[in-house]
Parts: sequence; C-alpha cells; structure tokens
Amino acid sequence: MKTNKKSKDNKKTLKAVIVLIVLFILGGAFGWFMGYMSTEAESFDLTAIKEVIKNILIYATPVALLAVFVFVTVFSLIGYFKARKATANWDGENEEYIEKVETKLGIIISMLTIGLVLVYSLFGINAYAQFFLASGEIFMSMLPLSIAALFAMIATMVYNTIVQRACVQLIKKINPEKKGEALAVNFQKEWEQSMDEAQKLMLFETGFRTYKVMSHVIIFVWMVSVLGMMFGMGLMPMLIVSALWLTMTITYMVYGYKIEHKNKKR
Repeated sequence: MKTNKKSKDNKKTLKAVIVLIVLFILGGAFGWFMGYMSTEAESFDLTAIKEVIKNILIYATPVALLAVFVFVTVFSLIGYFKARKATANWDGENEEYIEKVETKLGIIISMLTIGLVLVYSLFGINAYAQFFLASGEIFMSMLPLSIAALFAMIATMVYNTIVQRACVQLIKKINPEKKGEALAVNFQKEWEQSMDEAQKLMLFETGFRTYKVMSHVIIFVWMVSVLGMMFGMGLMPMLIVSALWLTMTITYMVYGYKIEHKNKKR
C-alpha cells in the first residue's frame, strides 16, 4: 500500500513538473514570437496584415462592444423574467423544480459578469485604437460610434448592478435563510455566513480550483511578458503580471494560515 501511494505521489509530482516546463516553454515561445513580430519582422512586407489588424481594431471593436452589451442585456432580461415567473408558480415543495430556477439565476449572474469583463476590455482596446492607430479623419468619423461605446460601458455597469441585485433578491425569496443586501459593502461576507455547509464546501472548492488554474495561466503570461520585454514590449507588462502573481500567492498563504489557526482554536 505504501509503495502504491508513493508511486502515485511521484506521478503527481512528475505531472506538475511537466506542466510547469510546458508552460514555461509555451510562454517563452509566444513571448519570443511577439518580440520577433515587433522587431525582426519589420524587414518583411507585413503592411497588408498590419493594415487588416489595425482596421479590425478601429472599426470592429466598438461594434463588438455594442453587440456584447445588447446580447447580454436581452439574454439576462429574458432569463430573469422567466425565472421570476417560475418562482411565482412554485408550490413551495418541488425542490427539483426550484433548483433549476436557481441554476438559471446563477447562469444569468455569470453571464452579466462575463459581459462586464468583455465590455471593459473592448472599450480599452477601442480607446487605444482610436487614439493611437486611427488618423484624425478616421477618428472623427468613428467618434459617434466611440461615444455610443462609452455610453454602453456606463450602461453596462449600471444595468449589471440593478439586474444582479434583482437576481439576488429572487434567490433570497426562494431561500429565506439567505442574508445580505446586494449593494452593501459587506454583502459577500453576510452571504457566505448564511450558506449551509454543502454550499460553503462548493464555494471553497471552486475558489481552490480557480487558484490552481490561475497559477498555471499566470506563469504562462509572465513568461510572455518577460520574453516580450527583451524584444521591446517594455517593462510594465512584466511588473503588472508579477504584482498580480505576488498578490495572489500572498493572499492564498495569508488566508490559508488564518483558516488553519482558526480551526485549531476550535
């Protein structure tokens, strides 16, 4: 038994080492390629490709932002009103029925969060494209669309706040034991305290799996930023990624220490 356990542990360690090596290689290769494209590739005739990419960033980004805003708005509104109607028709006993409603509400909240990230990202790309890639004439012609994109970003922030709060209120109606006001600063803390043990376990497992995935992703991105720095991308991307990596690691260690010693005191 001990031999089998040791063998499994060795395989897990080897797998982790291989994953790290692969991430370093992929990150390094991608970073080198980005640097190569920005320096050595200048000798090649990439004018047509660069022009296509530039036009996509200038013309397509604000349209994509507005499309994301419209899609998320329509999807979440339809989903919310369906969930509210289903909740009103619930007999108070059919657990399987109401669990499906809660799942749909969770999907709506997730979609709102993803939409917000996409809108923020597209707005940043659009701002860069209009100010640094577009000519003065193109900038002025795209100005109405860029203003529409700005208002869509602001509307997304306001809309997300309102609809997420509405979804939370509906979940609280289904589960009266749930506590917390969605707009309050300490909402997450109160919401977590009102969870049962199964829900807390799921929350902690989700958080840990997210940490594991991000640990791998951040190594890859760090290698890209380091190799890119050597080829003219600048120091700032590497510093930002390093700061995020350090913050994530220290946060995980500090809260792990607190939880461990809190359990020991019990």
